[in-house]
Amino acid sequence: MSSSVDANLVAIYKVCDYIAVSAQTICGCDYLGTLTEEVALIWPEKWGLGKILFLITRYSLLLKIVTYSLVGLPMSQKLPLKACDDLWIATNVLTLIVTYSSTGTMLVCLYALLGPNLIRFYVFTGAYLGFFITTIVLMSNDLRWTAYEEGDTLAFAYGYSCSVSPSRPIFVQVSNWTIFAREAAMFLLSAFVLIARWRKVGGSVSKVVRRDGGILYLTACSISLLRVIFLTPGFPVQDYTVLAWARAVLCPMLANRLLINLRKAASERELQDSRSGTVSSVIFTPVIENAHSDEFWALDDEQPSDSKLT
Repeated sequence: MSSSVDANLVAIYKVCDYIAVSAQTICGCDYLGTLTEEVALIWPEKWGLGKILFLITRYSLLLKIVTYSLVGLPMSQKLPLKACDDLWIATNVLTLIVTYSSTGTMLVCLYALLGPNLIRFYVFTGAYLGFFITTIVLMSNDLRWTAYEEGDTLAFAYGYSCSVSPSRPIFVQVSNWTIFAREAAMFLLSAFVLIARWRKVGGSVSKVVRRDGGILYLTACSISLLRVIFLTPGFPVQDYTVLAWARAVLCPMLANRLLINLRKAASERELQDSRSGTVSSVIFTPVIENAHSDEFWALDDEQPSDSKLT
């Protein structure tokens, strides 16, 4: 019986590790594939909200992959418990940073689509800070109760240097509900903004969704919501961390794609908007160029004149 249980655990370890390595490989390929765009579009930018969000999201994700790999994958190298604890804390902190920088990116872009408004600004900022502070409190308390321990015989035989003690169930449940509330709010907000844009700009729903980055918003929120559902205690389907890694890797990638598409869509007309202090100038400094795109926030001739991003 014991050998059967051990064999099942080893099989689960392997599946989860393969998924983790696959997700990290996708992240690496995305980084190399978009590095040219980053150098050409982001690096020359003045330091502003768009550039800061992009760089924080991008490089905190890469750092998280490094720290996780040292403690979460079989390295066949035993580490001191102090090193394990430090790396575990670093991984959690980087997870917090990349999660809320990518969420902040999407929130800023949604706010930009709706247009500047003082009440909206306070509502968006208050909701963001509320979820952010709640997550910090939960994470801090969870880290006080969890710690790395000497790896058991099976874990060490498989190559893990140490294993983390399980989180308290109450923290897991509250954390899951917090994540669900955050991602449900983002999903509903994305749908509301896209509907508002459709009613304002007109055209087909599919065109509005494609032009305003709706696919990116809704995909990111759907991944996060599915992850929370699969984490529900007693849920009959095991996803083997597929959705966890999809949320950890794909959502930041989608958020940065929004910023790159926004930067590509900068035009002379957006420069005129920036002189009146619109959100466009807060995210990126617009450039004077006669470049039109049929992608995210493109200001092509098919759009009415009042559909500019303001």
